[in-house]
Amino acid sequence: MIFWLDELEKVNRDARLWLNEVPIESWCRANFQTRPKCDMLLNNLCECFNRYILDVRDRGIIDMLEMIKVKLMRRLRRKKEDMQRIIAKGRERICPKILKKLEKLKDESIFYVVEYSGGPSVSCHGHGKTYVVNMMDLCCDCGKWQLTGIPCEHAMAAIMGNDGDPVDYINECYYISTYMNVYSHYINPTERDELWSKPTEDVQPVKPPAQVQKRRGRKVTTRKKEPEEIAIAAAQKKMSKKATVRMTCQICHVEGHNKRRHTQGQNKRKKGPSEGVQVDENSTCGETPLEQHNLFTTNDTIYECFPTPSYNAKYDGLFTTYSKDFSKVKSEDSRLFDVVAVEEVK
Repeated sequence: MIFWLDELEKVNRDARLWLNEVPIESWCRANFQTRPKCDMLLNNLCECFNRYILDVRDRGIIDMLEMIKVKLMRRLRRKKEDMQRIIAKGRERICPKILKKLEKLKDESIFYVVEYSGGPSVSCHGHGKTYVVNMMDLCCDCGKWQLTGIPCEHAMAAIMGNDGDPVDYINECYYISTYMNVYSHYINPTERDELWSKPTEDVQPVKPPAQVQKRRGRKVTTRKKEPEEIAIAAAQKKMSKKATVRMTCQICHVEGHNKRRHTQGQNKRKKGPSEGVQVDENSTCGETPLEQHNLFTTNDTIYECFPTPSYNAKYDGLFTTYSKDFSKVKSEDSRLFDVVAVEEVK
């Protein structure tokens, strides 16, 4: 432990001083308590609940509590019904997610060799290390079994080598019966506020809170991210409101603009005629024809066009709209022309 704290001090001395003031049981996994059967130190529970009530937090206090109550009523009922379906099958004693963890631990246990002493302690060798597993006290030198209540890969190797059932060595908190006891309670519905009983005279009325001046703008509903979260998102190149990912031009490969905003005149669309392309009437050409017939210019490029067979071969009017890929143009009298040749303006 001291070694890693010294290494941390080389990187950030303030972090070392901050950890010295925090009890070691709060951040070091080796000193965690074994009673909760959890090997993680996270605040995911409050974050999940905050996300769960995100759509009701901006309501009034009574409406907010009523909507949270309805959400919890639905959740308790749904959790109970889902587990009842598993109980109806009658095949397992523990929860499905724990079964998946056990199958993964079985695959990892094949890399260990077990030596039995004839007593409750078993020696497990693998990956250049040796671990002692106590089958009676349900503990292992690695500490995972004590922290989680689930046999680690070393204990799993000892259990499988002795033809035992891993379910018999799992803590009872993972049993389906424990799960059903947790969700055996329910929340009763309440009457609407019009039917609430009025307070008696001897009860002092509750004073309303002081009025608070509301701030301008939309109310913030998202939580404030820590600096390290923003840095991790930027390192993983995730799109965020902070615009951590910049656009890149496909022509010059320079960040800050795309090929539409490329100003060096290299983005030339040189396409021949194509069939079945609709004309985009929202895009206006706005260019007067040149001296030659059936020509129009836009974006420093001359497009030579010819009319459809039902019209004359020459046109002296104005081209008003063109398609997205410049394969079709439309005149001001709604005649459709096909682009047959393209050349750059010298």
